[in-house]
Amino acid sequence: MRILSRFFLFFLFCNSAMAQSSYTITGVVPQALKKEVLLKAFGFQKDSLLATVKTDAAGRFVLMYPASYTGAALLEIKDLKSVIVLLHQENFQLQWES
Repeated sequence: MRILSRFFLFFLFCNSAMAQSSYTITGVVPQALKKEVLLKAFGFQKDSLLATVKTDAAGRFVLMYPASYTGAALLEIKDLKSVIVLLHQENFQLQWES
């Protein structure tokens, strides 16, 4: 019984030590060269900015958002388009063709 309890505590410690503090959204938007990309959390009072980044010369970006946020967010490409994304502690890729 004592070995089992030690194993359980070790397992819990390892799980909490490996928890991520942020997750990424990787994207390619060929028509958005060197544009600002904003990730805004929806709120009751007002939206709050989670992260911002600029696309490169090919329209690629990597945006990091905090692991503490889950729910709907607005991914906005300045002066172009926006899309609603659902964030739930995961990394994902976005390919925006048109």
